[in-house]
Amino acid sequence: MTRTAGNDAESLREDLHVTPLHYFAGHLDGTPGVEVHAHALTQLIAGSAVRLPGLPLVLLLALLAAAGGAGLGRSASGWGYAVRWLLGGSTAVVIIGWQVMAQFSLMLPMVAPFTAFALSFFVVSQVAASDLAAQRKLYATALERYLAPQVVRRIEDGSEPVQIGAAMREITVLFTDLENSSIFVADTPLEKFSPIINGYFDGLFEVLWRHEAMLDKMTGDGVVVLFGAPVLHADHADRALACARDITRFAQQYRQTVLREHGIAFGKTRIGIHSGEALVGNFGGERRFNYTAYGQTVVVAARLEAANKALGSTVLVSTATVARLRDASGLVSAGTLTLKGVDKEIAACTLADADGVDST
Repeated sequence: MTRTAGNDAESLREDLHVTPLHYFAGHLDGTPGVEVHAHALTQLIAGSAVRLPGLPLVLLLALLAAAGGAGLGRSASGWGYAVRWLLGGSTAVVIIGWQVMAQFSLMLPMVAPFTAFALSFFVVSQVAASDLAAQRKLYATALERYLAPQVVRRIEDGSEPVQIGAAMREITVLFTDLENSSIFVADTPLEKFSPIINGYFDGLFEVLWRHEAMLDKMTGDGVVVLFGAPVLHADHADRALACARDITRFAQQYRQTVLREHGIAFGKTRIGIHSGEALVGNFGGERRFNYTAYGQTVVVAARLEAANKALGSTVLVSTATVARLRDASGLVSAGTLTLKGVDKEIAACTLADADGVDST
């Protein structure tokens, strides 16, 4: 059979192969097989053939990749951080592999390390996510007696950042106390006392939950409330003042209701508010959850509440809190006060429209 030029050209086209030279001039349509063989023979003769790593090196690289994936999956960083590390690491591995290939003719494995990294990252991140969800549920269960229901739900589903561990933090503390409570207890029949005081606390807690306050503790007829912990609220001072206004309005209405329905005089609710740094966290040992605050900030708030009695006021707010407010309207100066247990005088303001305060 006589071969024609056309047949030769067709044979050459069938013998074209895609090689690493594909993007170089003259090789765009492929490299002829005869040239591929020539290159291979040249490399073999020159001793520059590509070498494949042994099984021990492949296993070592896979193990290192798995350790990296586990470390990244276990980290508490967000997904954005993980993606940046993943992209950066993948790029670095490809560049290193290319350089090793060019310098030492050693073709590093890519499939095994990347597969090990991906599997390790997925498994460990799922375990970490499960542990975090369980931890959030534990926190939510422990805090549901102290925080508003909507805040507890946000903590449980992870949408609300919360810090339980002890730390110095800037917060606002609010103290309340019921005026003439000892007289109220002594003069009120038991069958009336229980529904009256319970109704008062039900209304008080409703106000606290509305402003997402943290109930530190109850002090008989009063409460100690934190704003800015454990949930991190930058506007903790504003929340505290708004809460104090609503408590005052509720207390005034409740006093009128008790007098009208039971013929019993129910005392005013006095409030003290102060902002500053305090040591906050879970204290009380391993067997008891007791999230509370310690420090001068707490002492000043308590003393401001007690100072209302001498001044005839209902709400006292330190100027440290006022300085942190976005809206300080409705506050008037109450002067500079010397408070028991506080080594320096505290300047304070009061609500001009609060019960028992002369706004003129």
